[in-house]
Amino acid sequence: MFNAAQEKLRLASESFGVASRVHVRYYDREGRDEAYEGRALVTWEPDGGAADDLDTVKVTLTGKGPRKKITNPAAPAGGGTLTLAAASTTKEAA
Repeated sequence: MFNAAQEKLRLASESFGVASRVHVRYYDREGRDEAYEGRALVTWEPDGGAADDLDTVKVTLTGKGPRKKITNPAAPAGGGTLTLAAASTTKEAA
């Protein structure tokens, strides 16, 4: 069983058209200026492992469309604000 973010990625990888893309945000965890968001196509591939291991997968996110610079949500207080969209449409990638 996968957590909610992993399950959203897995389901997107099995979909077609717009449903195969996810909204992603990625940023420096230490609050530096580098932070972006955009949409990405999801590829989900089993990645081997021993028979008694938990599932191991390789997930690839391939950018589709423009990448937009955003305020880093991990920036120190006063450096920006964090606004979360509805959980069903937005997931963060750290």
